[in-house]
Amino acid sequence: MKFRQRLFGSVKVILTLILIFPMAAYAHLISITPTIPFPASVVATSSATATFTVTNITSRTNVTVIDQSNFASGSGFSIASSTCGTLLTPGQSCAIQVTLQAASTAQTMTGMLKEWAQPSADGVQYPLSVNVIAGSTVLPNISLVPVNSAGLPAVRDPITAQHAGNWLLVSGSTGSFHDFNRDFITGLYVFNPSTTQSTFMSYSSTNLPLVVKQQLTSTNPQYLEDGDTLYIIGGFYTPDNVNWTTLNTITAINIPGMINAILNNNTNLAPFVTYNTSIPQFKVTGGQLGKIGNYFYLTFGQDCEGGDYCAPPPPSSSQTYTDSIYQFTADPTLASVTIVNTVTHADLDGSGWRRRDYTLMPFMLGTTQTLFAQGGPFTPGDNALVWTNGIYFGANLQPASMNNNFINQQANQYLSPNLSMYSVSNNQSYAATFSGLSNLYWATNGLNYNNSTLYGNILDLISYDSSGNVQEYANLQPLCSGQPLASCLYMGLAGEFIPNGSFYDSRHILQLDQLPQNTPTLVGYVYGGLVSTQQAIFTNPPSPSVASNQVYAVYVTPAGSSTNWQNITNLFPGN
Repeated sequence: MKFRQRLFGSVKVILTLILIFPMAAYAHLISITPTIPFPASVVATSSATATFTVTNITSRTNVTVIDQSNFASGSGFSIASSTCGTLLTPGQSCAIQVTLQAASTAQTMTGMLKEWAQPSADGVQYPLSVNVIAGSTVLPNISLVPVNSAGLPAVRDPITAQHAGNWLLVSGSTGSFHDFNRDFITGLYVFNPSTTQSTFMSYSSTNLPLVVKQQLTSTNPQYLEDGDTLYIIGGFYTPDNVNWTTLNTITAINIPGMINAILNNNTNLAPFVTYNTSIPQFKVTGGQLGKIGNYFYLTFGQDCEGGDYCAPPPPSSSQTYTDSIYQFTADPTLASVTIVNTVTHADLDGSGWRRRDYTLMPFMLGTTQTLFAQGGPFTPGDNALVWTNGIYFGANLQPASMNNNFINQQANQYLSPNLSMYSVSNNQSYAATFSGLSNLYWATNGLNYNNSTLYGNILDLISYDSSGNVQEYANLQPLCSGQPLASCLYMGLAGEFIPNGSFYDSRHILQLDQLPQNTPTLVGYVYGGLVSTQQAIFTNPPSPSVASNQVYAVYVTPAGSSTNWQNITNLFPGN
């Protein structure tokens, strides 16, 4: 009899627990999903960070998430930060950031993220496993030296091309950040960086078509130098500082012909220009233009209509991100421009295609040519942030059909001068960006983080090796224009990198194996952009930033040393 009573009492306890915590009897109360996973492999002695979301997956039970990971000493894993520990209602989530300090030797490092749901007898685990590889400690050294540029105008967003040692400057804004007045250079420049000789020809003195003059005085068009042709697409234009529109013009400029005409004071420039205004997909501003093989790619950006910054007072205004990549073919005469493929993703689908004013560069992914998109505003929603998810796509627009989280980019999230490098012998690629607005910056106390994306001062380097390992580095020398760090004159935003020499392939990628391995070689120049004495330049009006005409010669030493760089891979969470 007593046995039956005890048995009946046990059954009552079990039934009571099931009634109180019905989910626990059939499924977990919480789930763990990686928001930013660890990379599959990291270089020895480097650090990496991953972010995990813990969600209350019940329909009516409140829980509190308690961490019970207890990573073993020497495992390399540790909890960096956590928003868990408070009550989560059904559907609510908290975030846990885990840091890995990689071992000094090649091995597989493992651990277990363990989270407990209270009040219940329910816990979940997420296995952690990262391969540590013996990566190269050799990184290219990059140094900048100011040169005489008195013959050039102070501009941001300069549109440049070059031929036979001469630069051609066809467009550029002379205004500050978020300056929507029609402040543009008034003509064309030819500049020789070796002799510093400059030749100017005003737009008004030429017979350039009106449509072309309008585009050359628009802000944020997309452009690309391809052989002897400079292609320009779209742009944000106003005739009166009130009514703004996004152009759908594509213009092709014969670079050698126009340079020679300007140098010979020949104002008959119309023969060196063709244009087309019949392609609606080219109604884009703030995107980027790239090329892979025989195909051009007009990537991301937006269509703005109305007042400045797509706002009233005109009768109607709109701001529409394209969320698209347009793959097309074109020839220098523009007699045949054909859209061959379009891929589009909605703002909220997690693709990361809702971006503009970002950096795009050619990038070798092993032996495959891709285009690499870094940074750019804005993530969807009321609390919009810049994108830190660097994504890439190849000729068939894959794998970037969705956000592929190629890298959680720590620095330089706005349009920045950039240099793509590749070593065939090492099968290793590098993407360098030269400062600009950034979540990460050097201060007198070291690296600082602020996701409101202040003006930064980092020379950033992203590397990709033959094992598929992606790392990011900050150069230990802050980029401050002519100033010590304590009084940094911030530089780089909306500037331009102009290649120099025969070390580049047709894709504008610097071939490191062609350079002397232990000697600095002049490989190009950084020109223009905005400089500011203050980091916060999102003020309109006025902005503390001003356009610059400063030119820096850029030198690269392929067989550099990692001691000039600090590894910042996954140092902070991203978007």
